[in-house]
Order: sequence, then structure tokens, then C-alpha cells
Amino acid sequence: MGDLITLGQVRPTDWAGDFVPGARVTFFLSNTTTPAVVYQDEPETIPFAQPISANADGVFPAIFRSATLRAVVTDALGVPLPGSPIDPCVRSFTTLGAASAVSFTPTAEVPVANVQSAIERVQVNIGTRLSGAGVGVTQAPLLANIDTTATPSGRYRYDTSSTGLFPVGVVKADTGVIVISSGAVGNQVMELTPRDGGNQFFRAMVALTWGAWVQSIDSLDVASQAEAEAGVENTKFMTALRVQQAVALTARVYATSVVVSGATVNFTGIPSTAREIEVLFHNINVASGVPLVQLMVGGVAVATGYNSAAGTSGAELLSTDGFITTPSNLALSGIMRIVRAASGLWVSSCSFRAGSAESSGGGSISGVGTVDGIRLASTGGNYNAGTAVVSWR
Repeated sequence: MGDLITLGQVRPTDWAGDFVPGARVTFFLSNTTTPAVVYQDEPETIPFAQPISANADGVFPAIFRSATLRAVVTDALGVPLPGSPIDPCVRSFTTLGAASAVSFTPTAEVPVANVQSAIERVQVNIGTRLSGAGVGVTQAPLLANIDTTATPSGRYRYDTSSTGLFPVGVVKADTGVIVISSGAVGNQVMELTPRDGGNQFFRAMVALTWGAWVQSIDSLDVASQAEAEAGVENTKFMTALRVQQAVALTARVYATSVVVSGATVNFTGIPSTAREIEVLFHNINVASGVPLVQLMVGGVAVATGYNSAAGTSGAELLSTDGFITTPSNLALSGIMRIVRAASGLWVSSCSFRAGSAESSGGGSISGVGTVDGIRLASTGGNYNAGTAVVSWR
């Protein structure tokens, strides 16, 4: 089969760079003056009469010959054109010039002797390497030892037979996928994903040494309200709701302020999680006696068991009926703080302005059930003035 002969230009030009209608070409064997037969068809059955003339646009017809040729290109008068002679002429393989007919120098990885076989072997080699790396397959290759430092990058699987150091909590029998990415020589990153699609695990190899596993956090692994409020869990996501719930646990809540009157005033609705309660007094006064603060359990005031004292300069008053505020029957403004120190154990401290003096005190009570309210009582008489507010957190 003949090769397509190329004359360097689609259309020959003269010295002015203009195309040359009717240009002529004559062929010889390369490096000789021996005329060479060229053909009008690829099977080399119809020879050209030479010289061969270009058409009115200066374009030569397709010329075929399976030999190395020299071409002399002239104008219609036989004057050589720029670039002539052309030796050797460029040859192009045609549609009938099969790759199997083109020689190829064998290599270690492509040990074949023609281009067609070389192409096919390269495709096989690529497919083998890709499948060996878990690409384009329905089942990735098994990684027998995940600690091996010479595993090519790719996708693999592990099962109960695989050895090596697995992340804490990963059960080999559950199986899963391992992806290895390679950087510089001796440096890799391994990603392990259990079959159940839970948290992923990563580790890096530096200088042929695998580091510790690091666990990612599953976007669906959200802390519960109890975990958010406890503030101990450190491997789960916190949503906006969980953050609000955790903050609410420690945020101070204020009940509505009350103008006090009567023998007692109750503040209810304190949650069982409250650890600190504050009672704020503003110009509170009792007709006789002094104010007491009592804890409420199950809606009932605890009226005994306190170890409480309060005093001003030169005076002190003790009480077992409640947390005492002051020893004197004077208008009070200030604060009492009551804190749960342990289960069932509450301690108090207070500081007030009593009339024109300063009053302070403290106390404790133990063995108390779940507190759900505060009662303002007194050592005698009714409340007749002032405002009180209770807060907790």
C-alpha cells in the first residue's frame, strides 16, 4: 500500500509568496536522478504521468508511493520554485497503512514488535494497574496488612483477615474501605471508612513511619441534650439547639418581682437542676420580727433544720427555722445567695443594708429533697412593705 506524499506546502508559492497555478512536480528516488513512479491511488495501481500539474488554485492531487523520494517543483515554464528540490519527501500513513505494519522497539513493559500490539499492551497495562489500585472494579483488592509502607496509592478493602493497627472502635469483621494517597517517597495518607458509613479515620505516614489514627466527626453524630448540659462529651457536634440548652442550664432566670405582703410569700417553678438561688430584697419590712428565707420541696416550705445566723455591729440573731436575714426589725435592701454544695446540702450567705446599718449572715441546711421554690417567712408578723425578686441558675 502506498504512503501519501507531502510536498511541505499544500500549495507551492513563488519568490513573491504568491500561489502558483499550474505548478509542476517530478519525482525521483531519494538522492538520485532516477525517475520514480508515483500513483494516483493508495493501492498503487494507477501511475501518474509526470510531471504532475497543479490545478488553477495551485493545488496538487493526492500522490502515493511507498518509497523515499525526491521531488522537483517548478512553475508551468519549468523554473524551480522556492524550496525545490524536496529530499526526502514527507510520507504519511494512509487509512490502509495499519498500525500492525509499523515496527515498534520492545520494552520491558511493552514487549511487542508493532505499534498496534504496543497500543493494546499499554491498554492492558493501564487496566491492570488501575484495577490493582481499586479503580474501575466492583470489588477493591484486599489489603492484607494495613501497616505496610510500600502499598501503591489507590482504593482497597479490609476484612477480618487483615492485620495491622486499626483505629480504636473499628471492628475488622464489619469490613470497610481504605484509600491511600501518596506524596513524596515514604509519605502517604490513609483514610479508613467502616462499611456502616460511620466516622472516618485518618493517619499519615512520614519517612516510612505511620502516625496515630485521627477520627473525624460524623455530621450526624450530634450531642444529646444531657451531653450538652453535662459538658463532658468531646467527640460530637453541638447544634444551635444544644448550645442554647447548655447555656440555658447555667443562665440565670429571674422570676417576676413581687410586692410582698401577708405572713408568707412563695416563689415556685425553680427547676430541679438549679444549683444557685438568689433572693433580692428592696426596702422589705416586717411589722414585727425579721424576714426568714425558707426552701420549698414539693411545694411545701422546709421550716426546720437550718443552722443560720445574721448580725450587725453589736447584735446577732440565730435561727433554725430558716435562713435569717438580720437581727433587727428594719427595712432591708440587699441579696441572699443560696447554693447547692452537694446533694441535699444548701449553704447561704447574705448582705443587706438594714436601716442605716449593714447586716450580713450565712447558714446551711442538709438532708433536703429536690428544691422547687422559695418562701419568704418571718420570725413574727406580716410583710408590710418592699419588693422581692428570686432568680436561679
